[in-house]
Amino acid sequence: MNCITDVSFRFIFGEPGYKGEFNNFTSIGQDYDKTLPIRSLRFFPTLCGSLLIPLVYHLVLEFGFNYQIAFFSSLLFILENSLLTQSRFILLDTILMFFSFFGLYSFIVAQKKLINSLSWFKWNCLASIFLTCGVCVKYIGIFTLLQIQILAFFSIFTRLSDKTIRAISLWLEFLHKTIIYIFLPVLIYCLVFYVHLAVLIRAGPHDNIMTSAFQASLEGGLASIIRGQPREIAHGSQITLRNTHGRTCWLHSHQALYPIRYPDKRGSSHQQQVTCYSFKDVNNWWIIKRPNIDDLITHEPRDIIKDGDIIQLVHGLSGRTLNSHDIAAPMSPYNQEVSCYIDYNISMPAQNLWRVKLHNADETDRYWHAIKSRAQLIHVDSNQALKLSGLQLPVWGHHQHEIVTDKQIHHPNTIWNVEEHRYTKNSNNKELEKELGMAEFVPLSPTFLSFWDKMLELQSKMLINTENIQNHIYSSDSPLDWPLLTKGIAYWLSPKSNAQIYLIGNIFLWYFGIIALVIYLLLFVFYHLRRRRLRLESIFIGREIYYPRYGLHDFSAFEIQKLKWKSSWHFLIHKRLI
Repeated sequence: MNCITDVSFRFIFGEPGYKGEFNNFTSIGQDYDKTLPIRSLRFFPTLCGSLLIPLVYHLVLEFGFNYQIAFFSSLLFILENSLLTQSRFILLDTILMFFSFFGLYSFIVAQKKLINSLSWFKWNCLASIFLTCGVCVKYIGIFTLLQIQILAFFSIFTRLSDKTIRAISLWLEFLHKTIIYIFLPVLIYCLVFYVHLAVLIRAGPHDNIMTSAFQASLEGGLASIIRGQPREIAHGSQITLRNTHGRTCWLHSHQALYPIRYPDKRGSSHQQQVTCYSFKDVNNWWIIKRPNIDDLITHEPRDIIKDGDIIQLVHGLSGRTLNSHDIAAPMSPYNQEVSCYIDYNISMPAQNLWRVKLHNADETDRYWHAIKSRAQLIHVDSNQALKLSGLQLPVWGHHQHEIVTDKQIHHPNTIWNVEEHRYTKNSNNKELEKELGMAEFVPLSPTFLSFWDKMLELQSKMLINTENIQNHIYSSDSPLDWPLLTKGIAYWLSPKSNAQIYLIGNIFLWYFGIIALVIYLLLFVFYHLRRRRLRLESIFIGREIYYPRYGLHDFSAFEIQKLKWKSSWHFLIHKRLI
């Protein structure tokens, strides 16, 4: 999450001379257009990284340490090469650290002011504002905010037994801190998102994790596809069904059949596979059909589908109906298999009736609407809901996602919404196939979502969506990978040599810090036990400073390999320069 930085970079991208031709960094070392305001984009992270040094110096002084310790602390920040790297790129880390450190600094200063004085108000408000800005840069900043909130109210708790303090003073302080540290952060957080959604109104390359309704409200994205399409779902409607809350994918079927037997010797229906496919495809189209009507044409007046109606879903290209039997699903055998029914002339009749259950029926007068309606499809024969199981099919299922029916009908993955929609006008199979292959509509008017609808959806996606975390460059196998420096990130590779920028901490400082922390904890326990026996003592620990060398140099493959201190450091090497 990076609302503040997104908005800041949006105004930087709007500099004179830049027309938005280049706005997507996709690979390490990628060249950028000369019109890109790269200096301006790098200025804000660099400024925050530079300001961290004096900020740390003053913060340590506010903690009560002397000038030598404050100087040494800021020197450690200067010598930290990972901070230098983060400051020179368009990254959020230094911005987050600056907001968090300044918020902490303001809170420490506020503790030394007279409670409920004007100066006390000023510094506490600054602490709350900057800590909330840190949350708006990266959601991880919420832990610093929560820590300060706990400390703010804990200071009241520690003075409850002090009879020299009037109760009204404590209640007044509690009220002020509630306003400053609870209501003010919520207000700022919502305000930042309001500006974010008001300024950044166009679609981007990664907005497909959002719901169809959210995407439809953005300019140039899904909105350009679904604007002008019919709203009410009726008999003969051609639709694509997207899973609303789970993985970004659409209900899909293709000509491949389920295997007769799975590796665990279980049998299947050997019917046509039904999956959830993560990409737009002509096989994602389905046609809504009333069970008592033979054709698939949308007649006038239209037969609109309502909450509670019984329907069939006909796969657009194969013409087979969505079906489920009392047969175990391939990857989750505790659920029922979903297929497109093939009549093999055996004693297994079709069970292809589905009941439409709308979760927000009151918003649409109980009619099923494209985009807006959140619908469940309940299998009539088994009373189970159509669900994205979250598991992936093997090679025979083209590694697509498994669709099942589940008796636990209240699971979020059972919610679907119609994304693309058109009415069937032609009963000819060739013409119908041609219609299904079309994907564009003439834009008429945008889909509208309120600020609170967008706000709540963004929060849920940030907290719940973990689809791409495992493949992210920051991901690691163990929490110890970062403090122990067992891996880093290659941010840049020279196109002419193996010279590169590799994000890794200063190994002397990190290991020195870990050792110092372990020694401190051991000494803390040791002296705490001695203090219990009235042995009041303290200890001072020395320090060690290492000056790393920064700069670019044309490295050979052998020289790059010699720089490795750990076998897990994966430097980039040009094959042609080996």
